Amino acid sequence: MKRAAKQVLIVLLVVMAVIGTGNISAQADYNWKPKKVSIAQSAKKVSQGKEFEIRAKVTPIDAEDDYIRWEIISGKKYVKFEDRDRTGDEMDFIAVKPGKAKIRCYVQGKSKKKYGDTITVTVTNFRKNAFDYVEQTIKYNQPVNITTKDGNAVLLSEEDYSGIMETLYLVSAPGMREKIMDGIATPLADCVDETAVEW
Repeated sequence: MKRAAKQVLIVLLVVMAVIGTGNISAQADYNWKPKKVSIAQSAKKVSQGKEFEIRAKVTPIDAEDDYIRWEIISGKKYVKFEDRDRTGDEMDFIAVKPGKAKIRCYVQGKSKKKYGDTITVTVTNFRKNAFDYVEQTIKYNQPVNITTKDGNAVLLSEEDYSGIMETLYLVSAPGMREKIMDGIATPLADCVDETAVEW
């Protein structure tokens, strides 16, 4: 009996080792270096003070995006990286001031040669496109950061501004914050039906 149990245990261990080895090799196959890196557009216009994202497309599609690196080839005074991360298939930048910059995403090959793609980013002046920025702010409710020599400003839609002002008013009224928090904490079963309230 003991011999049969040992044989079963050995067979199970061998099966587990074979299955485990298959998983390890499948994991290793996934970590491919991209053969090609491209950017969908060759040029992009961005308004001064705006954050923007550029995405890279890799081939094959299941290649590991940690191999992708980004650099600003020219125009470093016009655009800058949003943070210190320089890897991945998408990268965030900030348009600092009007001018042109060239950005490259690349993969470094075995011979240390870089292969990839570039995009030219044109940072535009707010004054020339003020009406477009106002329309865009209203349409998408996204604030626009305006950077000048003398200081910075933010362009908001009226809807966003009204929301901020209402929040400030409610929070500044004595006892209002506590009433709102009590109301949020009240179970629905304890609330009065809205049809029973006279407005």
